[in-house]
Amino acid sequence: MKSSTDRIITTHAGSLPRPPELLKLVRAKISGQPYDERELAAEVTRSVEAVTKAQADVGLDVVSDGEMSKPSFLGYITERLGGVRVTTEPFGNPWKGSRENNSFPEYYAWEASLNLNPAVGAKRVVCDAPLTYKGQRQVAADIATFKAALAKVNVREALRGIPEEQVRFHTCYSIDMGPRTNDMELKNIIDIILNIRAGAYSFEGANPRHEHEWKVWGHVDLPRHKILIPGVITHSTVLVEHPELVCDRILRYASVVGRERVIAGADCGFGTFAGMMTIHPTVAWAKLDALVKGARLASAQLWGSGAKAA
Repeated sequence: MKSSTDRIITTHAGSLPRPPELLKLVRAKISGQPYDERELAAEVTRSVEAVTKAQADVGLDVVSDGEMSKPSFLGYITERLGGVRVTTEPFGNPWKGSRENNSFPEYYAWEASLNLNPAVGAKRVVCDAPLTYKGQRQVAADIATFKAALAKVNVREALRGIPEEQVRFHTCYSIDMGPRTNDMELKNIIDIILNIRAGAYSFEGANPRHEHEWKVWGHVDLPRHKILIPGVITHSTVLVEHPELVCDRILRYASVVGRERVIAGADCGFGTFAGMMTIHPTVAWAKLDALVKGARLASAQLWGSGAKAA
């Protein structure tokens, strides 16, 4: 992982909003409707190139392919894992029986009535055999597409290989905008997180349920070679963070672990499910712009005149 040696560098986690042309084809695929596989592959290539350029243009340092080829972070596993299959049973309410649903049954019933749940109409997926990996062709295509897009922009790095120093681990509490009063607290799981072999730890730090947890990092022994990637913008509200607030959040973490060990990130993805728009694309990109501007403000305070331009 790159360190913030002369300024706070920036990144994000998860998926980015998919273009309408790509969404149309992805929706057709996941719903079992006719679609042209070659047209989908070509649209994925165009979308990855566009979203990579957009990240570079907004000023992000460490970018991703935006998960353009995937319908969701979990919906593609049946294509890439053996031992997993789709049943004929409806997916149902994913929150049923959870503490969150039991604490706010009226809210989740209301949410279901609005069809905000991305699983509406989906079928249940089960694991009924030993897990194997069969997605070599798809992941090779993803890598090749992303490499081609990276060659056209100027950014810091992309994930290559699996040595510890090249890996970042993301902890996500939720993808929805629910009350979330039953989220695990960082103080209770931080020891588990730090046992994971990764060079950097990405986590939610900007939503109102977890923003206060920056203080927890001051009470643990973070190895000197490890880096933190706190979320300083969030997917849990459509409000666009002010750059000065983003700056303040970065400064808090820098005060605890040092400026060189902080990379400014996002709580989670903005286009998690194809067809489910929690955050409008214009708002998502405005948030990423605020992330970059806030990092510049923090860099000026942490490095003064020695801070390099993004």
